[in-house]
Amino acid sequence: MCIYPILGSLVWFFGAVSYVIFQRKDELPHQHQLKHEPFITIMIPAHNDEVVIQSTLEYLLTQLNYHNYEVLVMDDGSTDSTPDILQAMQQQYSRLRVIWIKQN
Repeated sequence: MCIYPILGSLVWFFGAVSYVIFQRKDELPHQHQLKHEPFITIMIPAHNDEVVIQSTLEYLLTQLNYHNYEVLVMDDGSTDSTPDILQAMQQQYSRLRVIWIKQN
């Protein structure tokens, strides 16, 4: 009855020790700088997201530690002020692309 917690803690202990000993050497360090940044597209679906779309896009367009990218937003027939926000932000940020879908 009380052997289960003891066995469980031993499994966790040996798992942590084996991770430290056998961790992969080919993993990139956290602060590693890439020599070549391939071009990427970050795709964001949007439908009536006026509450979060501006803060999300501002983060993606100004705070990423990456330089060779674009943000593509697909507005799926939003009926709130999401299209207005996207249009204003598209004029402000050259990396922002928007696809307007008229009907959801």
